[in-house]
Amino acid sequence: MKREIKFRAYDTIAKYMFVQGTPDLETIQSFFFHIPKNAHLMQSTGLLDKNEKEIYEGDYLKQEGLYVEVKWGVFEAGFIFEDGSGSLMTVTSGNSNMWEVIGSIYENPELIKPLLI
Repeated sequence: MKREIKFRAYDTIAKYMFVQGTPDLETIQSFFFHIPKNAHLMQSTGLLDKNEKEIYEGDYLKQEGLYVEVKWGVFEAGFIFEDGSGSLMTVTSGNSNMWEVIGSIYENPELIKPLLI
């Protein structure tokens, strides 16, 4: 699967999400030059949710009452969905369009609660 390498970063002090591809942050070099040192970096999975919203590492997704967090899976060598029980699912183009992005770990930390139920 060929995909564009793309990032976003969340500044926890300013409470602002920087997204690569916006006018001043178009290239990777420009993006990394402009983001603050305290920002948390997240990579795009290259996949879209059911609303055609781009899915990034650190996103919370929902599907029919099931909530997961998108993470980088070291042993799987790719992005994974993890629920609160420790169950893992591989992120693929075949299953990404069944999910909906409902927030991120930095912008919506309160969404962790459904994962822990």
